[in-house]
Amino acid sequence: MALAGTVSDLAFAPGAYAGVLLAIIGLGLLIGAWVGHARFLIVIGLLLLPFAWGASLIDMPIRGEWGSQVFTPSAATEIRDAYHVAGGRLVLDLTRIETDGDPVTVSATVAMGELRVLVPDGATVEMDASVGAGTLRLLDGAFDNGTDLDDHLVVGSGSPDFILDLDAGLGAIRVDSRITEGR
Repeated sequence: MALAGTVSDLAFAPGAYAGVLLAIIGLGLLIGAWVGHARFLIVIGLLLLPFAWGASLIDMPIRGEWGSQVFTPSAATEIRDAYHVAGGRLVLDLTRIETDGDPVTVSATVAMGELRVLVPDGATVEMDASVGAGTLRLLDGAFDNGTDLDDHLVVGSGSPDFILDLDAGLGAIRVDSRITEGR
């Protein structure tokens, strides 16, 4: 699967790798039930179960950099089409950007780790945020943790200054302004 994904445009979700491993072990257990002497595969299968469960929560391809990434654009023209971190922390500080009436759209994903976005005080923000497993804290002060978290929220009045599309597989998403940052 890894080779096929490297040499072609195929993309496999992380859960697919664990699923294939469990299917091979399960097939080995079935064959071992008739032929015998394959009981050690039960232990291997049980050890793989937590990893398969964790990988099933990540519904996005693991792409991007590893480690801590901090971006502080000073103008809307400096914003990338998308920000991706495979594992680690992604911080987007949008507090220096002044909008001119057109909304600034930001798309960011973190497969495993933390995604943090800072927006200017008083900005109208429209957010779509989803977390496979972890925590979600948006500008309104609401806090949620668990699995399969999704939220659509508009904070402020008038047309949006910022449109945020945020996704995290395993980890946390937090959106703050300087006023709400310490809460």
